[in-house]
Amino acid sequence: MENQNYCVRCGGELPSDATKCPHCGKTLPAKDRLFRRFLIDHTKDQLKGKLEDSLFEAIKNYLLSHLFGMLVGLLVIAVGCVAIFAPSPYDHIRMVDSVDELRGGASAPAEKTVSDADRAQIEEMLGKFVACLDLAHFQAGTDAYSYCISDTLYEQLNKDVDESLLATYYDQFPYIDIDDYPSNRVTVHGMTCGSDTKNGQWLTANGYDVVEVTLTHALYAVNQDPDTPQATADYLVTVTKENGAWVVVDTIKKEV
Repeated sequence: MENQNYCVRCGGELPSDATKCPHCGKTLPAKDRLFRRFLIDHTKDQLKGKLEDSLFEAIKNYLLSHLFGMLVGLLVIAVGCVAIFAPSPYDHIRMVDSVDELRGGASAPAEKTVSDADRAQIEEMLGKFVACLDLAHFQAGTDAYSYCISDTLYEQLNKDVDESLLATYYDQFPYIDIDDYPSNRVTVHGMTCGSDTKNGQWLTANGYDVVEVTLTHALYAVNQDPDTPQATADYLVTVTKENGAWVVVDTIKKEV
């Protein structure tokens, strides 16, 4: 049952669409009639038949009939705000005066270093290696090769240096009589990863760990003078890790 309207001045019954009271002739208060009529007039036809005589229903149906357009409008506003206020993806680009600036800005890869554990193992191995030469010249030899690469790996190398390891040492050193107690000692000066020799480069390319060692080899006659070497020589020694142990690959005498 529809609600009946009455004039607030004379109390007479009013038609639903009256703007003036037919009884007293007074203009009726606007209330929500004009706004409601606007909503009804601008609501889609399929929703008009569902309207009820209340402002709430009129607003609801108006919003429903314009929902798609409102969503599109909000989306356009949101996209516009992003385009205006978002930082430019090209802010990191700057003008340079030359290509050299670009090259200079590139960071070099971090240089690989020898770990403390490997350094200790290599120094210990080289100490044992030269200690094998403690006998007199004509007796020295075979034990030192236990600290060198295996014969199988040796045959695969592209050799570019003289690898007669023991002769490399003794050719420059004087003969010391066995009674004077010859003693060979090594002092390591530095270690770097990799090697410039063909052997070292081949091993690196084939997945081996390679270290280049600079050292001084000294020969002592302990029974004559335990503190002063009889001869010294500087070497560049390439070592690699084979079967979990560091071993000698090649040695190159450094000319002073």
